[in-house]
Amino acid sequence: MRFLLIMLCGLVVLFAGGHALLAVGFFAVGIPGGPFAFVPGGIAALNLLVILAAWGRRKPDVLAFAALAILDLLIGVPLMLIAVPDFVVVR
Repeated sequence: MRFLLIMLCGLVVLFAGGHALLAVGFFAVGIPGGPFAFVPGGIAALNLLVILAAWGRRKPDVLAFAALAILDLLIGVPLMLIAVPDFVVVR
């Protein structure tokens, strides 16, 4: 389970980190959206803390786990509900 957690958190770090870099790059060329880089950048940083704790390089930080869980609920659940087609939702 630890390896699965590390793999999933690693994918999130790559995905969110890439989006943060793209948002900063767009801001650098004049396209608005640079301040939005803090959201995926923060998610990537929290997932990196989870990876370091899983490897034993860092003491597990309860605040990082709690913040990541809250961000997942605030961002992930609404996006999932929007992305799920109507025919999949059981009524």
